[in-house]
Amino acid sequence: MAILTPNIGLEKPLVTENYDVMVFNRNFDILDKMVARLNNTLFSGDLAYRFLFQFDTLDGIETNGVWNQNLGRIEI
Repeated sequence: MAILTPNIGLEKPLVTENYDVMVFNRNFDILDKMVARLNNTLFSGDLAYRFLFQFDTLDGIETNGVWNQNLGRIEI
């Protein structure tokens, strides 16, 4: 019998088991839901693009972000 991955419960068939396309499809359905949930969390509503990193100094930090003088922060 297959074992499940600890984080999102993907099926991992044993090497002695025959290939089952339904296992593959169930795993991809789970992955699709997880990616959609992550996408909705990161890129919509009030949480869109909001990550906060604080540093004691900016020495040695490289970024492609833009400095927002009014808010005193780097926006990526």
